Amino acid sequence: MIYERWCLLRLVATLRTHFHLSPPSDLQGRLLESVTGEKALSVRFEGPALGRDVLLEYQPRLQRDGVPEQQRPNPDFMLTVLARDHDAPIPGTPRSRLVLDAKCKPFLALGEAGSGLSLVEELDELIGRKKYHEPDDHRVFVLHPGSGSDAAQREASYCHLGGSHLVSTKEERKPWDDEGYPDHRYGFVLLRPGVADPLIRLILMHLYLGLDDSIGAYDNRRPAWTRICPACGSAELTAEAPAGTPMSVHPERTDWCVGCGRMLVWNYSGGCGTHLFKLGGHWTFHDTHPLNPYNIRCPHCGDFMKMRESTPEPDDSVETDDWGELDCPFWLVPCSSMNRGILRKARDPSSAVCCVWASQGLLRNGWRPLWSRSGAVIGSAQLPTCI
Repeated sequence: MIYERWCLLRLVATLRTHFHLSPPSDLQGRLLESVTGEKALSVRFEGPALGRDVLLEYQPRLQRDGVPEQQRPNPDFMLTVLARDHDAPIPGTPRSRLVLDAKCKPFLALGEAGSGLSLVEELDELIGRKKYHEPDDHRVFVLHPGSGSDAAQREASYCHLGGSHLVSTKEERKPWDDEGYPDHRYGFVLLRPGVADPLIRLILMHLYLGLDDSIGAYDNRRPAWTRICPACGSAELTAEAPAGTPMSVHPERTDWCVGCGRMLVWNYSGGCGTHLFKLGGHWTFHDTHPLNPYNIRCPHCGDFMKMRESTPEPDDSVETDDWGELDCPFWLVPCSSMNRGILRKARDPSSAVCCVWASQGLLRNGWRPLWSRSGAVIGSAQLPTCI
C-alpha cells in the first residue's frame, strides 16, 4: 500500500513537472482525502500546449456489463488521453487508456534465470485472469521497484514497453503474448526512488499513441497530434534546425524543440504505414533494428521504417521495384538502403545471397514472403500478383 501511494504521487509529479499539465486547484485536498479515506480519485490534467488532456484515475472500476460495480476489477491507476474538447476517448482511436498496477515485489529481470517472481507471470495474472485489458483493449503495465540494490543500474532489463514479444519462443508464450504483434499493449517499467525516466518514457509513449489512429493506415499522413519533446516535455517545435546542426535526411519529417534543441523525427512502417517516432536513443519507446539503432521496428506489424532510398552503387546488379519484368526463380542480393520493398536482382549468381522463389501467399499490402530452395523464409518483398 505504501509503494502504491508513492507511485500515485510520482504519477502526479510527472504529469505536472515534466509534461507541464495543469491539475485542478483543489488537487492537494482531493489527494489527501482519497489516500486517507481509501477512496477512488479521478483528476483531469489539462494540457492546452500539448493539444490533449490526461485523466488520472486512482482505484478505478473497469467496465463490466451486468456486473455490480463493487465486483468489477479495480487496478491501481488508469491514464486516459483525451482530446481537449472531448470528455471521452474519440471513437476509432485505439487504446486510449493505460492501466497501471503497482507491485512492490522482488521480481526477476526479464530473461533472468532463477526461482524468483516473474514479471511475465504477474502480467498473466492481470491480463489472462483479471482481464484488465477489457473491454476496450487497454494497455496494461506493471510498475515495480526491481530486485536488489543494483536494480537502477540494470534499468533496461527491468523495463519492457511492448514493442516486441515478452518471450521469444512462440511455444512458451502466454496466449495474450501470442496474439499478433504486441503493439505496445503490455509491459512493465522500473519505478523506484532515483529512477524516473522509465515512467516518463511510458507516459510519453501513451501521449504519442493514445490518440494516434494511423495503425495499419499506410497513407503516410503527417501525425495529427502535437509531438512532445521527451527531454523537457515541451510541445513548442520548429522546422528550422539550430545553427551548425547537420541537415536531417528527412527534413519534411523533422522538427526541433525550441526549448532544448532536441531533434524529433517521425516516419512510418514500411510494412503497414503505422506512424513511428524517433526520439533519440534514450527516449525512443519503440524497439530498434539490432544492427541499426536508427531504424525503428513497427510494433504493429514487425517491419521497419520506410528508409530513404540510396543511389545504387555501380556493380553487377540492378536495383528495381519493377518486379513484373523479373522471372522466378531469380538471384537476390540485399539493397544497401535496407528498404525491404526494393531488392536487387544480381546478374552474377556468385554475388547473390541465395536463390529464392516468390511465393503466391499474400501477406499484407502486396508484400509476399521469399522462400529459399531449402524452404526457409528469408524475408519479404513487395511483389505484384502476376508473379
